[in-house]
Amino acid sequence: MALVTNHASVDIPTSPEAAGLPCGSLSDRLKLLVERHRYAIFAAVLLLYLACFNGLWRPDPDSALYLTIGRNLALGNGYAYQGQPQHLVFPGLPVALGGLFKIFNQSAPRAALILMLMAGVAALALTYRVFLLHSDRGTALVMTLAMATTRIFYRSCFEILTDLPFLVGVLAFLAGFEAIVHPRRTPAGTACARWFDWVLLIVGLGLAVLMRPVMWALVLSIVAALIVSLLRGNSRRPQILVCFALVIIAAACFYWMDPRRGGGSVAMGDYESEIVKTVLPHFQQFLHRSISEFLPRFFEASAAQAIFGTRIGPGLNSLAGVFVIGATIWLFRVRPLWGIWVFMVLLLMFTVVKPLDRYFLPVLPLLLFAWWRALVWIDHRMSRPWSDRVFLFLLCVGFGTNFARIGQLFVEQHRRPFLQYCEDGTFASLDQVTRLLNSQVAPRSWVLAPMKLGRILTFRSSVYATHTPERLDLDPRAQQIYVLEPAGDQVMEWLKQKGCVVGPQLGTTIQGNRGGERFSLHLIVLDPSAANPHNTPEHR
Repeated sequence: MALVTNHASVDIPTSPEAAGLPCGSLSDRLKLLVERHRYAIFAAVLLLYLACFNGLWRPDPDSALYLTIGRNLALGNGYAYQGQPQHLVFPGLPVALGGLFKIFNQSAPRAALILMLMAGVAALALTYRVFLLHSDRGTALVMTLAMATTRIFYRSCFEILTDLPFLVGVLAFLAGFEAIVHPRRTPAGTACARWFDWVLLIVGLGLAVLMRPVMWALVLSIVAALIVSLLRGNSRRPQILVCFALVIIAAACFYWMDPRRGGGSVAMGDYESEIVKTVLPHFQQFLHRSISEFLPRFFEASAAQAIFGTRIGPGLNSLAGVFVIGATIWLFRVRPLWGIWVFMVLLLMFTVVKPLDRYFLPVLPLLLFAWWRALVWIDHRMSRPWSDRVFLFLLCVGFGTNFARIGQLFVEQHRRPFLQYCEDGTFASLDQVTRLLNSQVAPRSWVLAPMKLGRILTFRSSVYATHTPERLDLDPRAQQIYVLEPAGDQVMEWLKQKGCVVGPQLGTTIQGNRGGERFSLHLIVLDPSAANPHNTPEHR
């Protein structure tokens, strides 16, 4: 099958014979095989997902933050965290979790995990829809199978994070956009968009806007792509103008109804204000960090982990990064929106947030499509038998490494006790620490905790735990504050600045999770040497 270009008007044949291509190429035979056995293959995929589900929450700081805000909403405490209005987290997932807490109470995390698994199934169905509209059924099936067997997508189906719901919104919008703005032409005429295509576009855009701050990049990408379509003389001008209006309305509605603004008490959320106040005025510093820190991480870690599920070796990892850059350029030719969207995500990872593999999830279907088309191009351009051998090798590398990582996650999900093995036992003592805090600390009292444990302990226990006390208006002289050792150098420096030290231990010492680490709870007391104002460094 010839390379797919941006000419959506071409009706792409569903078989290599109809395309006039030799049916002996391995890529064509693979598509025919997947088509022939599609029901059995996707039944096996569904079974793989259902078998991995254990109904247990995987502790994560971001997930704990969403759950805590959702619980506060259900309890009538407003869009708040640790007793204060929340200006950071986008409202989509916390509001949904608030509804689950109202319905299921303490079982809400398990209900949320079921919801995430359903979102994963929806994402696979939408992946099939997007590429069916753009290409042929065989390619759509292969892309759906590739998504289902990619580690970062598989893992996201068992975590309570915003990445997967945001992906569902993006894919729903892309499916509607493909049918409305780039309808396929057939011998019978141009295919018309159906009512559900508009529903997918509107609902997908709304869902994406509510979920993650990267939605602003999506909005800009859509606007830019619509402008490009108009400049290219796309005959779907009325539909393009309607899409343009919908995007502007969605962004404006979100801005005015955003609960993070507290009814207008702040101009924008913390993510946006951080970019406006910090990134833009010091862009040169951020650019230097991107070149010295983010760029090497992208080429030698995150790109390979996103596509292959793991680092594949020094130097080879960089090839994955080169491929992502090349795929972005190629996607511009296929669909301007696809290329601009991938470019915007990479731009954010290079300048604002460090590249992590899960940040590739919103553009993963497009990168996998570029990977597949590259393999097909090799298979059709090289002479046999080398074309089949190279195609099979590269295909096995992509599927094999992801399958291995999926197998590790599957085993981890079913080992007991779960916390002893989840994330290599990082949170093995979480239940014991939670009981210690609940028994020794009054509800809603402040505890200075180790990094990554603050949000998790706030959700699991009755206390307010944090690793960044310098961002809060805490006064050890006016209130009782506790510290969970080892809290780290950052917390110790804050105590020193406040003229305080770690006081007597409360309760028992708990064996920690890694390398003999032990947790102990202490009351913070004033430093006797700093009690006399004439004994401060300024007076000595």
